[in-house]
Amino acid sequence: MSKSFAVPSVRERITGALFGQLIGDCLGVPVHWYYTTATLHEHIAQFYNDDGKGRLTNFHLPHPDAVHPDSYNAFKPELIEDFKPLFMSNFNRKFANSGKKIEDVWKAGTQYHCTLDLGENTIGTMLSCELRDLLTEEFTKQQEQEQIDKSSLYTTEKFVNKYLKFFTTPLHHDFYIGALHRNFFKQVWKNGANPNIKEQVTMKGNSSCNADIAVVIPIMLFYFADLDKCKQVIRERVKHFYDSENAVNTNCVFAELFHDLLSWNCDSDASWEGYAKHARGAIEKAFNALKPDSWMDIKHMAAKNYGKTDAEIFDLYFSVS
Repeated sequence: MSKSFAVPSVRERITGALFGQLIGDCLGVPVHWYYTTATLHEHIAQFYNDDGKGRLTNFHLPHPDAVHPDSYNAFKPELIEDFKPLFMSNFNRKFANSGKKIEDVWKAGTQYHCTLDLGENTIGTMLSCELRDLLTEEFTKQQEQEQIDKSSLYTTEKFVNKYLKFFTTPLHHDFYIGALHRNFFKQVWKNGANPNIKEQVTMKGNSSCNADIAVVIPIMLFYFADLDKCKQVIRERVKHFYDSENAVNTNCVFAELFHDLLSWNCDSDASWEGYAKHARGAIEKAFNALKPDSWMDIKHMAAKNYGKTDAEIFDLYFSVS
């Protein structure tokens, strides 16, 4: 029997999406990037078994006894010296009184977000908040001047200024600095670039990094009423950090998915089952739109790692019912 519900307004859906991102990110902190699914289920059952059924339903810090099976590439010893300025303040904040050296923590098996406090967000979501604040600040200025022009709210230079302050202050407590951000600062430090000038810090060679979807979620929501403009702004944001059309494609596919889910009118079936059916169709459409050589092509990644068919992978990663 279908359970009906009060249909939320678009404004309520956007608010829910923003809070949902923050909550979902916090929930995922202790199990980030487990590619080995058997170990994932084992660790949830052993360390985070909130409901007695092997399901993670509350916020947790990474358990000190949970050795991550897949973090060896993120914490290669040769990366320590090159990128100390990006993570040492957070290491010291967490481990200064423990007697541990950086080599005791920066190693295979380390949990990605071991320096966060309970309920804190990871870098991707924190940067998303920086972008949200930028759009809000610029829109407020335009309202005060009575000159609303959404096309000028986002510029790469404005975001890069926030981006640099975020990492160099720093304005986060995370230990894991993704390859995209490491490569960005490696180029800036190497070239002695003025980071405020777009052309000098445009990333090249980041084609294999992830598409950084979490960061652009505020763009998807802020430009919800104009999908074409949304994609235009996303293209500017993504192309600055990636030398990759696939990264742009992945973000635009995700924007279309967001737009589809947020604009669902549910005339035929205002129930959770009706929404689940619609959402599954929208997600499957997005899933099939990802390009074969995209980093975010989960079909390829999962088939390679687990030998599953497309249908099995879809059920595993995108079940919403």
